[in-house]
Amino acid sequence: MKLIRDGKEVKPELIKTCVLYDRDTGHIVHVHQVVSVPSGRPPASDHVEKRAMELAAKAGRDVSKVKALHVSATEWDETYPHRVDPRSGRLERLPPLAGKRS
Repeated sequence: MKLIRDGKEVKPELIKTCVLYDRDTGHIVHVHQVVSVPSGRPPASDHVEKRAMELAAKAGRDVSKVKALHVSATEWDETYPHRVDPRSGRLERLPPLAGKRS
């Protein structure tokens, strides 16, 4: 991820990722990421989760049966599909989709 601030590239200080998933199937319905830069104030995890729910609902997602999972930037790899194991609550990386390159 490349961020520009005041015309200069800055490295993210913190990336918070909140995954909303169907509590029965583990299907991910929405992912929300917040990036903090140096001298910025990172938001609280509950705020990130609340915002994820708001944005998912606004996008037309049914959030009545979702649970939230906060994962680290190293756990979330957007080049792969994921799901959440509903029993353990852990993120699982799935094999690449047919016809897609990783």
